[in-house]
Amino acid sequence: MYEGLTSDLERWMVRYEVRQTLKATLDETVEVVFRGAGADAEPLGPLIRKTIHNLEGKSPYEEILRFQVEDRLFAHEPFIYECEREGSTLTVIMQYLEGPDLTEVVGSSGGSVKLVERIMPDLLDAISELHEGLGRPIVHGAIRPTNVLIDRDSVMLLGLSC
Repeated sequence: MYEGLTSDLERWMVRYEVRQTLKATLDETVEVVFRGAGADAEPLGPLIRKTIHNLEGKSPYEEILRFQVEDRLFAHEPFIYECEREGSTLTVIMQYLEGPDLTEVVGSSGGSVKLVERIMPDLLDAISELHEGLGRPIVHGAIRPTNVLIDRDSVMLLGLSC
């Protein structure tokens, strides 16, 4: 099955079927994937696979995963299932989240003080979680309306920069 695949990372990535590419740049690729489960089981997914190229140093994704393994879950970040690094390339498998982003919510509601009062406490909690929850501050680096998912109960931050 793995004949012709030259690296551990290539063998690891083949377990996933790409259903949609959300972003493809020189620095990173973000895809919706399903993980094959074998002949008798359904595939697992959808999941997000984010591949970051030319990464130097430790990634916040690796730190979040380490804390999750220690049973420290983050309320405002997608759950990270796996991180695999080969050289300066990091591939992260994480929770796929659905829901409107802040741009869509503001567009459909017209924006209001009530909306700000509902969203801002959770958004500030999400930022605090990154700044205070990992032992060293993590700067998100890409907080913008399209990286803030809103549902009835919470705010989720996407697009963490490395």
